[in-house]
Amino acid sequence: TLARLGAQSLFWVVLLRETNRSQLVSGCTTMEPMRGPGARPQRKRKAVDYAAVNEGVEKVGLASRWIPHLERTKDEFLDGAALGVARLATGSDLNDAWARKTDLRTPAIIESTEGLGMTLPEPHFMVRDVAKVIGEEKPVQVMRSRDQTNLDHWSLGDWSRYYDAPRRQEVLNVISLEFSRTALAGQVVSPEFVRKRDWIDTAWPANLRAQGHWPQVQYYCLMSTAGCYTDFHVDFGGTAVWYHVFRGQKVFYLIKPTPENLKAYEAWICDAKQDSTFFPDTIGGPTECARVEINAGQTFFIPSGWLHAVLTPVDSLVFGGNFLPGLATVDLQLAVRDIEKRTHVKKEYTFPLFVPCLFFGLATALVRLKTTAAAAQLDTLVALTTREDNKDVDVSTTPAPLTAREHRGLAALIEACGAWAADEAACDDRERPFLTLAAEAAGCTSTTELVEAAREALAAVPEPKPKFTIKLQRGADDEAAPAPPPKVVFSPAASYGGARPGYVFMTGSKGLGYYMEGTEAPPAPAAAPPPPVPEEAPVRYRAGPAWDRMAPAPAPLDEDDAEFELAAAEERKRAAPRPRKAPKPAAVPKPAPRPSQWAKAPGHTVAKKGTGTAKGRLLAKLGKKRR
Repeated sequence: TLARLGAQSLFWVVLLRETNRSQLVSGCTTMEPMRGPGARPQRKRKAVDYAAVNEGVEKVGLASRWIPHLERTKDEFLDGAALGVARLATGSDLNDAWARKTDLRTPAIIESTEGLGMTLPEPHFMVRDVAKVIGEEKPVQVMRSRDQTNLDHWSLGDWSRYYDAPRRQEVLNVISLEFSRTALAGQVVSPEFVRKRDWIDTAWPANLRAQGHWPQVQYYCLMSTAGCYTDFHVDFGGTAVWYHVFRGQKVFYLIKPTPENLKAYEAWICDAKQDSTFFPDTIGGPTECARVEINAGQTFFIPSGWLHAVLTPVDSLVFGGNFLPGLATVDLQLAVRDIEKRTHVKKEYTFPLFVPCLFFGLATALVRLKTTAAAAQLDTLVALTTREDNKDVDVSTTPAPLTAREHRGLAALIEACGAWAADEAACDDRERPFLTLAAEAAGCTSTTELVEAAREALAAVPEPKPKFTIKLQRGADDEAAPAPPPKVVFSPAASYGGARPGYVFMTGSKGLGYYMEGTEAPPAPAAAPPPPVPEEAPVRYRAGPAWDRMAPAPAPLDEDDAEFELAAAEERKRAAPRPRKAPKPAAVPKPAPRPSQWAKAPGHTVAKKGTGTAKGRLLAKLGKKRR
């Protein structure tokens, strides 16, 4: 009988293991993420004899596999600046202008707590003080680092004694201790930058919070020992994270939440070989991942949807929290929620009251649109009227208009809320009443009316046009920066005649010329050198004809004798050498007359008729002709 029972038990064990194996092959198993900054989805992993692991028989686990790999490939990862991680000197730099410039999609490291508006415990605060303030009987969820599994039946007192022990048998981690409803909440307050944007603080009704109904994810205490490692994950609901290292050090490995990377992440967490696959290798290797160190005293802002893994080199104490930063990142939050739905994450491991919180965010956005429209009408009336009493109207509290990213995020939020309002299965019976309260907060009677009102209000607001920014990038540090070109005063005359081919000359109204922005006027032409001064030739005097001699030495003039001056001038004029005339060209000989038939022989003179007599000679002299 015992043998038969043993055989049946073995059969059911084998059948159960084969069933689990078929689930791993056919699709994703149930994901069980832990809450809190740095928490990652937990998968059902293969059973391992950890006693044998401690004895060195078998070495299995994420920490033992990936920590040495991360150390070997440390130099292959990108620097944080390559992925756009900003480094801000003080908390004053983390302001509204930075938020609108980056749309809250850029990680930021704040070097100092000055200007953050954050409250922290005294510098000597330790892990044992956490147990004293909250209570040593408080249950706490402990994670074993090497296989990412949770250990039950731990209290804060047990954890404090383990943490302070000189020798530890295991590498354990606490990353899901939420303390917003404990005494520690009076000693830790999140940065003002976070509180001004978190929908839990700005959109969730205060009366519901006073009754104890709100998403309790804003304050976590993370206590990690040296050697802890949390594999790649995205925080639940696609929430953003603020993260202050109070003691120790943390090393983050960051990956951008592009659609391709999120798709690869979903395939990776559904893969049965997830534990033996380094996620960056599925998207191109370490060159697609940035390594960032966060030291004690620094604060880290992780935007929505960013994939990250966390390594703890030394014992660390961290305060942080999750928050919904507004319309600019709604698309990433909706994308992460879809991943959680497709991978069958249990509801108790998702962002609590996620759908009601987004409905309250939609109601707040609708009120903002109405206020902005009313303020615009008021500005128009003030500009058109000349009444003196209207000059005292204050419109400085008008909300800022939507950015292009917020406009698209609100459109996506309206569509999602419309689908949730029509789907009864989107919320359970505990969350459904909050949706009606969100509609009433915006002056609507139902969630459908809220969605339609938001859609009409958004249609009345045109999407802002994109703004283009030209960034100039310098060369290597060893290259000297080029000297700026000298400014040249514009000259219209030079622009027409002396402009070089590289310049673009434009002609404006009234005949004025100008160069396009970004160019310079042509350089002014170089001044011509002055002409050389001719030297006077020495005057020489010698005897000779008047036309071939120089003028004699002039006599000193008497300014009082005008006649003498005139005579001297005439003498100089007469004595001056006369210019020689050019010789006349030789006369061209006349052509010989054509010989006539009446011509006689040479040397024979022919007398004219009638000239032989006296009368004939007289008539010839008088010029008369005989008839």
